[in-house]
Amino acid sequence: MRNAVWRMFMDPTLRRQGWEEVAQAMLAQFRADSARYPGDPRFAELIDELERLSPEFRAWWPRHDVRATVVECQKELTHPVVGRLVLLRTTLRLAAAPDLRVMVYTPMPEADSAAKIRQLVKRPMGAAIMQAVGLPHFSVAGG
Repeated sequence: MRNAVWRMFMDPTLRRQGWEEVAQAMLAQFRADSARYPGDPRFAELIDELERLSPEFRAWWPRHDVRATVVECQKELTHPVVGRLVLLRTTLRLAAAPDLRVMVYTPMPEADSAAKIRQLVKRPMGAAIMQAVGLPHFSVAGG
């Protein structure tokens, strides 16, 4: 089973500034998730694999950290148009549907993130999406 937890610990491209804080928060949330499904072989397999392959996972898993229903962490992104964005990601877990999570991203003052997001919102949506995925700009007549 490969998922976001596996990627967090095994994908070296995710290891940026603040990675340890984000990875530890994700691991604590994963522990809370795994406790809701005791004996599930998918969790056991993923835990075994990460304990073998990731020194950080192996060091942090025995701490038994667990996160509550609201988790906050800072996230940095590099957008192809506006550059560096710093966002506060708040993850909410709904009590009535614990497998459902809502993530809210709030622009932080660093890197003038709010102004950059306003700049993106003002762009024609199609052009912003096309540029974000690296496709050439195009326009539609009459649009």
